[in-house]
Amino acid sequence: MDIPSVDYLLDETAKNSQPIWQVLLREEQADTGESQEAILERALHTYDVMKNAAMSGIASDMKSVSGLTGGDAAQYYNHLRNHKSLLGSLEAKAVAYALGTSGYNAAMGVVVASSPLEGRREKVMNAIVRAVKPDSVFIEDELALIAVVGRGMVKAKGTSARVCDALARADINIRIIDQGSSELNIIVGVDDEEYEDALRAIYAEFVKA
Repeated sequence: MDIPSVDYLLDETAKNSQPIWQVLLREEQADTGESQEAILERALHTYDVMKNAAMSGIASDMKSVSGLTGGDAAQYYNHLRNHKSLLGSLEAKAVAYALGTSGYNAAMGVVVASSPLEGRREKVMNAIVRAVKPDSVFIEDELALIAVVGRGMVKAKGTSARVCDALARADINIRIIDQGSSELNIIVGVDDEEYEDALRAIYAEFVKA
């Protein structure tokens, strides 16, 4: 759907005496050729996914695959329920739900050793599909994680850039990157075959510099 501007949207609502949602629905029908029922069904599904992400994020201390990020939404929401927020209730809830969605998305990846999955992959995949009904689920093999750790990283500008630049100069692709709010470490994931080269590149950047 291509809406040229907010002014166009407002003009259409005034000209046709329609609420914004009806104008958007009409534009979506014209763009996709789908029926109103199909578009509304898809929108409801998207809403359910977003709502589930937000509510799951504020309901538990969810963490990213490295454990560095996540959990902020639950803490913030608990403060909100105890009337400790400086924002109005609507704005505070919006922040909590946004943090919840972010935390939920960060927790969507799971890193495990390959050997325990041998002979069990299909069983594990099917169990995940039954439990959470994801849009897609897949396994990435031959991935290595490297932790760059140091108290000197806290509030040090450009640390993440140095890690990325060092790996780029070594022609190594970053598959995963994660950093917690403590700024004490950065986790990067690279192809297993590039693990040792990645270690050398990072070591040369920070230790031999």
